[in-house]
Amino acid sequence: MEALHQNQLNAFMLGKIKSVLIFSTLFLSTMVLADGGLAKEETRYIKGLGAVLREQPSFQSKKLTKLSRGTKVLTVDTKGIWYKVQVGENQGWILRGQITNFPVKIKRFVFGQKIRLNSSSGRRIRLRTFTAVVGVKGLVDNKGEKISPYQTDYVALEWLESQPSDEENSVRFLTLSE
Repeated sequence: MEALHQNQLNAFMLGKIKSVLIFSTLFLSTMVLADGGLAKEETRYIKGLGAVLREQPSFQSKKLTKLSRGTKVLTVDTKGIWYKVQVGENQGWILRGQITNFPVKIKRFVFGQKIRLNSSSGRRIRLRTFTAVVGVKGLVDNKGEKISPYQTDYVALEWLESQPSDEENSVRFLTLSE
């Protein structure tokens, strides 16, 4: 009698395990399809700064070129966190976070007024002192509105990377406005 109950219990558990396996397989396959496992070709745009196009979907892979913000690309395939893209004659892999479905504006900027950093006694203030004050008080744009610390200004970053790093250029960078 006990063997009969054990066989019934085993059959019941085997049925449950099969159900769970079937459900899991269906769930995972729909997730792969929804995630772009079968990628279709779509036009997308580079949203990051100097997005690196690589030969293979790996950080250690050879860098083919850097793509600038707003560049139009055609996605061909996906693999994990990587998209295979076609850009003109070049084809390679780019990180998923570096591209978007929507056209990206290429921002323009103008230099603000050149400011002199002087204390009330007329002595020149060091840039790090000025930066510390800005960090406490926050930056404002030319309309007096506070600038969000969570918004990345890619144009300003590109400009900063192209500048020689000295104190005067750093101060000029802090005075940029869009």
